[in-house]
Amino acid sequence: MTSKKLRVLVIDADPTELYRACEIVAGLGIEDMLCASTFEDAVTCLDDEPSLIITDVTSIPKSKHDPTPISGDRLIHEIRSRSRGSIVIGQIVDMSGDNMVSALLSGADDVVEKRETPSRLLDKMPMWLLVARSS
Repeated sequence: MTSKKLRVLVIDADPTELYRACEIVAGLGIEDMLCASTFEDAVTCLDDEPSLIITDVTSIPKSKHDPTPISGDRLIHEIRSRSRGSIVIGQIVDMSGDNMVSALLSGADDVVEKRETPSRLLDKMPMWLLVARSS
């Protein structure tokens, strides 16, 4: 197994949720972290080849100047088309209904419910980091 430096990308349009997820990642000692709050910024961050991506899967504004919502499914499809080797974790507000299935079908490797964050992220992060390091 080849070990590589971990780079984590956190994507969320909600500043409070973005900050909370970034704090969890930083609390685990990961210093190489990228944060994005728009589709445009997220796609730009993919050029830096993150190992692990934690993203909201509801919707995100297209850019800072264009609030047109981009669906979480489209965002995950874009991530997968540009960054096949990354581990993608979707965060959703509600695990009921089609949200979880849709995120997984779009290409997410796992899904956690936002109201369970940070405990779910903390519980699962070691497994995701191990997989990301060995990819």
